[in-house]
Amino acid sequence: MTLKAIARRLVAATILVLLVLWFAGPTSSIASENAANLLEEGIRMYNGLEYAKAIVVLSEVAEHPEATADQKVSAYFYLGAIAVVQEREPEALSAFKKALDLDIRARMDPTRFPPHIRAVFDRAFEQFKDDLKARDTQSPRIEHEQFVEKAPYGVELPVAAKVTDDTGVESVQVNYRRKGEPAFGAATLEPIGEDRYQGVIPAASTETEAVEYYIMATDLAGKISTQGTASNPLTVEVLPKLEERSKAAALLRSLVVPGLGQIYNGQKVKGYIIMGSEAALIGTSVYFYVQGMNYQSSYEEDRPGTVDDFDRAEQAYQTSDIFAYLAIGLWIYNVVDAWIFGPSFEQQSAGGGPRNVGLAPLIVPGCDSDPCLGVGLVIRQ
Repeated sequence: MTLKAIARRLVAATILVLLVLWFAGPTSSIASENAANLLEEGIRMYNGLEYAKAIVVLSEVAEHPEATADQKVSAYFYLGAIAVVQEREPEALSAFKKALDLDIRARMDPTRFPPHIRAVFDRAFEQFKDDLKARDTQSPRIEHEQFVEKAPYGVELPVAAKVTDDTGVESVQVNYRRKGEPAFGAATLEPIGEDRYQGVIPAASTETEAVEYYIMATDLAGKISTQGTASNPLTVEVLPKLEERSKAAALLRSLVVPGLGQIYNGQKVKGYIIMGSEAALIGTSVYFYVQGMNYQSSYEEDRPGTVDDFDRAEQAYQTSDIFAYLAIGLWIYNVVDAWIFGPSFEQQSAGGGPRNVGLAPLIVPGCDSDPCLGVGLVIRQ
């Protein structure tokens, strides 16, 4: 065989492979599109009361190898609905159970199916759960870690857990109470995908020294698991309530004791400097005033050697006045400063009142971590 012949065969083989890949590539998507078109046609026939034709088309979708689980569930729903209309309840129950086998959380859309059809589905669901109980081998498994050891006062407390079960999870909830209260409240943890559930303990329940809670999961067979219990709940301590502060309170403090308003505002260094400087100025003024009184008394007694005491007294009084004026100026500055930099300065400019600001745990939507939580800045009125 010549080289030219070998080359021709290689080119032919390459073209053949490319043709196979070309036609084989879109087969799956075409088949999937065909399943979607068939489902749409079957639904159209159902709505047009062409039940015999709809049964044929929908049955084809239910058995279609390329149809998605959602498409098959929809097909079984409509097949069951037709069976209800035709008073073939056993077939309807069977179709609905097949849909639940594909998706245990599937539910009938009330805008598409009337109440009498949904009532048959509900009976199928109850029978399906009874069947699950017979083969259920374990209770739900709960994986939960406390996000914080100490929660901010008066802020919602996020709770997250991963819950898995061999038959399916019916519901997950968190039962909570303020520490020392006799009864628990309850909040639902909503599924967010990948067996994860999230919810919050209301802010009112964190207005205390500690929050007690436990997580309870129920599977479709009715088995219940908990993390923590009513008698031995999980506990999260709550940070003390932040003092609500105002500009008026800061001003009042500085009026009474210079520097105290700054300390109240959180400007401790400035406050202590003002407080110390004011004390030093007042003390110095008093010192020179007393000196002036002594020189004046000596001058008035006209004792030998006291001729210059009059001038010394005047000079001491003048020095005392200077320090007194400085003390008054610092006192005025301290009052104005306490008002300007009061806690509500920025809030009032934005139209708000006194607020508490701090960090708090928050649920983060659309993240990939477990639990799906983060930390955010919380501002409370």
